[in-house]
Amino acid sequence: MNCVNCGFPLEDGNRFCMNCGTPVQVAAASAAQPAQASAPAPGAAQAQGQYNEPPPDHVINPQDYHFVPPVMQGNSCIIPAGRNYRIICPDCGKVGNAVKADDTAGYPCPNCGKAYSYGGQLLIYRMGGWAPSMMNAHYFINVDGVEIGELINHSSLRVMVSTGAHVIGVTNNKYRLQSNQFKINVTPEYNSFGFKLSVGYRYISMRGWLDYPIELTSCPPQEIPYI
Repeated sequence: MNCVNCGFPLEDGNRFCMNCGTPVQVAAASAAQPAQASAPAPGAAQAQGQYNEPPPDHVINPQDYHFVPPVMQGNSCIIPAGRNYRIICPDCGKVGNAVKADDTAGYPCPNCGKAYSYGGQLLIYRMGGWAPSMMNAHYFINVDGVEIGELINHSSLRVMVSTGAHVIGVTNNKYRLQSNQFKINVTPEYNSFGFKLSVGYRYISMRGWLDYPIELTSCPPQEIPYI
């Protein structure tokens, strides 16, 4: 059977077209219809993978998690099954949260279903603060200037990133705060990067609102809890 989107041959057991990322279920449902020729979609190499919905919060017990180094398959980083991940889909551009369902190199997008492989992972932990105004404030992870979602108080986040150089930072749009930034270089040898986010206290004085900075510090990946 061939992919109905690009005509690429599909092998038995494939869940996604290895050329354009179209789910095989779509191909199977359209097999009886004449295929229309179209150019392969540009982008990173496709990889097999299955999308799983993240479990409800009350089912997750992240305290039971401990850091497990990823398995590298060439330039592809494979995290353990059952672990949460976040991605920006190269196709639809949506930020998605999902749970790794298998031991393949594929990370399917929850929005469009296409699967891609990634070269490494960012592990970021937001350390807790005692001031309610700062505990409830919204802080967002930025990768190469693109906002990839919020990191809530006392929580950890795994972001899958491609091989190569990236710039990492954190912003608070409401208070116009920005952390220091780190430049990382993802390679098969250096595939996991750990960071901790410190959130300061915001108070008012005779000079108006004053802010202690938000700060990112690098740390060994195994120091990131709940991941």
